[in-house]
Amino acid sequence: RAVSQLFRELDELSKAAAQVRIPEEFVRGWAVEMVSALDTLHQQGLICRDLNPSNLLLTDTGHIQLTFFCSWSGGGGKMRP
Repeated sequence: RAVSQLFRELDELSKAAAQVRIPEEFVRGWAVEMVSALDTLHQQGLICRDLNPSNLLLTDTGHIQLTFFCSWSGGGGKMRP
């Protein structure tokens, strides 16, 4: 019974979150931060070839943070330099 109540509450929260509109000024600020971060990487000779939503995090202060999630596939399980 408690679990079904929890799921009902989660459904309600999910529906409420879908109605929230993010102000355009926030989106513009995040775009500026992404371009600035990529420019900084490019100035250091680094190219981000896999920029996708899973590589973008929002900090607790509301700023964009670029991350890199990768998977390693190599023969025999040995890491190569």
